[in-house]
Amino acid sequence: MKTYGLILIILLTFTHVNGQTWQWGARFGGLSTGPNNDNPDESIRDIITDNEGNVYFCGTVRQPSNANGNILTTYGAYDIIVGKLDCHGNLAWVKTAGGFFEDFANSIYQDDVGNLYVTGQIEATINNPCNLFGTIVTDNTTDLFLSKLDTAGNVLWNKVASLGFPSLLTYGYHLKKGLNNNIDMLFRVALDGELFPGDSVTRGWWLATMDTSGTILSKFLFAYDINPFPVFDFDTGPNGDHYFIGTFGQGWDSASVGGQMIYRTNPAGGNDFVFFKFDNANNLQWLNQIGDTTFRFIEGSRIMVTSNDEVYIGGSIFNGVIFGNDTMFNTIGGANNNFPFLAKYNNQGVSQWGIGMSTTFSCEMSGGIIELPNGNIGFSGYFTVTGQIDSFNVSGSGKEIFIGEITPNRDLLSVVTFPSGPQDYPQELVCDTSGNLYLSGAFSGSFTINGITNTSGGGMTDGFVAKYGYICTTSLEEIISGNDFISLYPNPSIDIVYFKLKNESRSTLLSVYNSLGSKVYEATIPANDSDYYSIDISKLSSGVYFLQLKTSSGISSGKFVKTD
Repeated sequence: MKTYGLILIILLTFTHVNGQTWQWGARFGGLSTGPNNDNPDESIRDIITDNEGNVYFCGTVRQPSNANGNILTTYGAYDIIVGKLDCHGNLAWVKTAGGFFEDFANSIYQDDVGNLYVTGQIEATINNPCNLFGTIVTDNTTDLFLSKLDTAGNVLWNKVASLGFPSLLTYGYHLKKGLNNNIDMLFRVALDGELFPGDSVTRGWWLATMDTSGTILSKFLFAYDINPFPVFDFDTGPNGDHYFIGTFGQGWDSASVGGQMIYRTNPAGGNDFVFFKFDNANNLQWLNQIGDTTFRFIEGSRIMVTSNDEVYIGGSIFNGVIFGNDTMFNTIGGANNNFPFLAKYNNQGVSQWGIGMSTTFSCEMSGGIIELPNGNIGFSGYFTVTGQIDSFNVSGSGKEIFIGEITPNRDLLSVVTFPSGPQDYPQELVCDTSGNLYLSGAFSGSFTINGITNTSGGGMTDGFVAKYGYICTTSLEEIISGNDFISLYPNPSIDIVYFKLKNESRSTLLSVYNSLGSKVYEATIPANDSDYYSIDISKLSSGVYFLQLKTSSGISSGKFVKTD
């Protein structure tokens, strides 16, 4: 047996452009337009991914609709869609729910044992019931729902608010991981009453903590207005603190957040946005408000808290706003055109830096902000026709989606566009443990990835899910091509990985890549050298690595995990 000592050739902190490309895309939708001509109308609003690269999604479709060509059962104006794609983008399963009216799925969450939770809103009457994944709802209701499914798509239970009571016009917006493996849910209440039997709520914005049976363990009202102003996003920090971001403008001239009154900067019009923190005892810690005395429609769209309690926000901003030492300015569009931005704050609410994208018309950073496995930050938004962010220039035919990567110190590393148009809207961005990115949202027209074209079925938009990253491996010993690779063990390993090859009469190029696509080792195995080999991996950082064997007949590969 030959032993190869692993010498690190290069270990890059940036990952993302080294070999990463758009891998696949999937579309969901049909030919009709929503009753309100909403844009986007059909869309995939939320996605999550697991360690195997499977993608679970939820969103909204119209009738008639299909998922990657598979005909869907649809019910009415807008219907709920939930499903699973494998790491190659193949549809594993899909379920729909709905009734005659408008039904929406907004958020999907996966617990530590793989079960799925979905929330949104359904509408039903006695004469027009809603089929919620097999539960027929006949009560008069326009309220939030919560459903639990397993990874195979089997429905475990469904819950609907206010059943048997007057509708409270509740709406489920987001599900996030809470402390102690519980689930945090952001929801809105329009009327006072009982959310569930014995569980009273009043008008406003609420955050509830639930266990995996859907039982509410605690909840608190954090914001109130006569018409609750839009809270677009929230996140839970590593210490159980809660961070929120929202926008208030016409019709929401003032609001109460944690008992503190806030007022719109320009009472005559325009928008302000606010973002704020509550500690884990539900006490307001700080609140930041950004607005302007002129008539501007800015938005605070996304907020994300990292594992070390740093805060990132995104949305649309106007010229002259300062984050840290950075002054936001649109060098392409007019002075009144708002533009996408990303800003970093510490956990005390003090700005550290900001970065904006100059663009032709008003756009925003609405597609998600995530912490990548390498500690950098991924982000997504959209621009119109032309965009420039630092030294990166992008262009398209209309509203175009972009994704990017930036370090915590504000070094912009990449900006890549999604190959579609002319009217595209990002709605969620996630990553897996190997650093692959998954994007969802809405598109019009068509997009082509790896020679496969997905064309919108019509209407305003269709939903989509797309992967940006590397070719996926579905097992620790998967052979991508060729038959040279036989076994790889132990897996995971702390210090030594052994692998066996067929007795090869040709020389073999051995390469090892980290999960970010950087080559960390390369060696040539002479022809007829040996069948058994080992690699010393003791000096590698913990994580996922890919071993590639290349001969004149093809390429074989395997995956191993280095642990401490």
